[in-house]
Order: sequence, then structure tokens, then C-alpha cells
Amino acid sequence: MQMYIHILIVGILIFLTVFFKDKANWRKHLVRFIYFVVGLSIFNFLLNLLLGKTL
Repeated sequence: MQMYIHILIVGILIFLTVFFKDKANWRKHLVRFIYFVVGLSIFNFLLNLLLGKTL
């Protein structure tokens, strides 16, 4: 869970730097960021499921 939070913080920082550099296309970047977070959540859930079954 700690790793997940770290990745999320890094993702937010990357999003913010991209957002300030390219304010014109912020909606596109926001959508990408949401996909990234959702994908990360699904990946994390599947990883926990796999690790839970093997261990």
C-alpha cells in the first residue's frame, strides 16, 4: 500500500508539471491521468489477488 501511495504522488506531480507546461490541452492530460490511476488500481488489486493466492 505504501508503494501505491508513492506511485500516486509521483503521478500527481508529473500531471501538475505537464499541466502547467501545456494548459491548452489540460483536459486531455486529465483524462490520461484518470486512466493511469484506474489502471494502477486494477493492477494493484490483481497483484494482491495473485499474491494472496500464491502465499
